[in-house]
Amino acid sequence: DILPCNEHGNIEIWDGLDMYIPSGAAYIRSNKAKAVASNLGIPFVPVLVGFESNGGNYVPKLDGGIVLKRHEQIMMDAVYFMDAVKEEIAYDKQENAICDRW
Repeated sequence: DILPCNEHGNIEIWDGLDMYIPSGAAYIRSNKAKAVASNLGIPFVPVLVGFESNGGNYVPKLDGGIVLKRHEQIMMDAVYFMDAVKEEIAYDKQENAICDRW
């Protein structure tokens, strides 16, 4: 199975609408999706959802990416795990800062 992409290496799914997701693919809406897919060796194509203004220039707005449908659950689990670990690290850091001030 091959994930479709354009000449820029991404796929256009305007406004993140599900009707533009290719058959056999799953849309993972997370800014961590690319890192997770890379770490797991899962094929990944970034999703272009539109353009945004940045200092008078319009730049592509990327949001998550698509993976093969068979990889959807492991991607979702890994993204959730990364979020949980990041949250735990932030909590520990805050707790340590409070203890240091005590």
